Amino acid sequence: MQILVRHDDCCFGEKQHNAKATGMNYAEAMREYESRVCEDLKQIGGGSFRLEIDETAPSHMISHQPI
Repeated sequence: MQILVRHDDCCFGEKQHNAKATGMNYAEAMREYESRVCEDLKQIGGGSFRLEIDETAPSHMISHQPI
């Protein structure tokens, strides 16, 4: 599992996402990334991957809300 914080002011948050370059909004781009990782795992023989977007944390942190 990978957790990305939408409101992260440092790393991999919506502020760092370039929708113009990707042609996708933040959530769409992150789900596309999740799909690519899952597909790559299938090709190399299995495993699992899940991406969660933390909508609660206000900045570079993990919220206390359960995912």
